[in-house]
Amino acid sequence: SWILEICRAASNCNITAVTGGTQTACNPATNTYTQQVTVTFTGAPATGNLVVNGQNFTIGTSPRTVTLTGLPSNGNPIDVVASFSALPNCTFFSNDLFTAPTACQGISCATYSSTTVVPISNGAPSTITSTVNVPAGGVITDVNITMVGTHTYVGDLIFTLQSPSGTTVTLIAEQCTSADNFNIKLDDQAANALACPINAGSTQRPQNLLSIFNNESVGGNWILSISDVMQDDGGQLTSWILEICQEGGAANCNTPPPASGTISAGTYQVSNTISTAGKIFSPSTVVFKAGTSITLTAGFEAKAGSTFTASIMPCASLDEETVEARTTDVVAQTFAKNGLDIAPNPFSDQTTITYTLAETTEVTLTIYDLQGKRIVQPITRHTKEAGSYQVLFDAQNVPKGMYMVILQTTSGTLSRKIVLTE
Repeated sequence: SWILEICRAASNCNITAVTGGTQTACNPATNTYTQQVTVTFTGAPATGNLVVNGQNFTIGTSPRTVTLTGLPSNGNPIDVVASFSALPNCTFFSNDLFTAPTACQGISCATYSSTTVVPISNGAPSTITSTVNVPAGGVITDVNITMVGTHTYVGDLIFTLQSPSGTTVTLIAEQCTSADNFNIKLDDQAANALACPINAGSTQRPQNLLSIFNNESVGGNWILSISDVMQDDGGQLTSWILEICQEGGAANCNTPPPASGTISAGTYQVSNTISTAGKIFSPSTVVFKAGTSITLTAGFEAKAGSTFTASIMPCASLDEETVEARTTDVVAQTFAKNGLDIAPNPFSDQTTITYTLAETTEVTLTIYDLQGKRIVQPITRHTKEAGSYQVLFDAQNVPKGMYMVILQTTSGTLSRKIVLTE
């Protein structure tokens, strides 16, 4: 005879809360956004990572705030699952924790600049102007401006911007008294209101909103005027940059994917060639559009549960979905996905959970209520080969209501809502 005695340390890990934080606006170049999430926990493992919706972070101390990146802007409510890679049973689920911003693709942004030096006289009060011509395009959705120059006693100056439609906005009027020079970016969405100094290269809000230009046509001459209301002090406008976002105009044809590392969800479009060895993780959907060629170099991988599509097509407006490809798609492949289905649903007493694995993987299957409390865990870190499996969920002693079924594998997480009826 023989006896095997195994001792295993009990885990006191517990994730007690997951809350949403700051969310960025949709990025028109990639149609993605970022979202802060704070995870509160006790008894975290000494090794591994904190995993939130498939993205890995150092564990740190509780409460731990992390930033999810590359999230697709689709206007949908987002469920969040937090766990530890070294203790996948220590898991917390939050239903509809936050809502993604609506899609902004179809909006493109570009910069236009002037580096022509324009002197500002130190004589009698006067006004100088500088013009930037913007090609005809779509409708304005956002305007930012950066201005750089020299002037003794900058408080003598008034800065105004005029659009091709004739609308004029006073950006800065007689600020910072005897300070010298200016170097500032003005953005309605800046964190800080206008304040001295204005010569440090900071980004601040203008005295009057640039959003007054929204919904005007973008094309034509934009005129920056600087009025010197006093004599004796002079200087020059060295350069200025106009950043304009527009809807329905030319596409942003310079958004390549990263050459390596994680490729976040979104559309990557260039006018010539895409080449990458990056990785796409579940459940990201990634689209490549290139004008001449797409090369997936050694190391490129689209994990099970992700969706990847690549096409050779001319760069056109992002909202021109009917444009014909110059050649047939070089790649139009949806990689094999893990699957999770529940039937019947809604159900009373019992239902069958069917899950499909695209590859051999470690599996954990858990059912939570909508407050994140674990109800039952039918499968805990079992290694399963590729194939289809079924689990019977007997809910005779479970209160009626809505629950979440969470399937965790090494390649990602799938979730489904189920409804237990009378």
